Amino acid sequence: MQKKKKKDLKKKKISKIILIILIISLILLFFFLLIQFQEKFSLKNLLKKPELFIIKDKCSLIFNNIIHEIKSPEECKIFCKNECRIREKEFYGSEFMESNNSCHICNCYCK
Repeated sequence: MQKKKKKDLKKKKISKIILIILIISLILLFFFLLIQFQEKFSLKNLLKKPELFIIKDKCSLIFNNIIHEIKSPEECKIFCKNECRIREKEFYGSEFMESNNSCHICNCYCK
């Protein structure tokens, strides 16, 4: 009977040690990731207002039809993501303004 109690106590002790090691490992991993991505997730970046960059659509008149380079909101978003990457900023959002008689306008917001 005492051998069984000793085994149970050993198992409980081992499981507590494993749990403590696991918790410490998770805490260390959290701090490591926090240090790695410190600039990206800093409070300064979270509170910073997004900058506006206006991308003019390059359009041309062919056979009395206006041909647009940026045709849809999806294409505007792609152009914006590229613009933010070039400026080494993070993409925040895009706004597409369609125009019937002239070139479209694509507003980009980067942080």
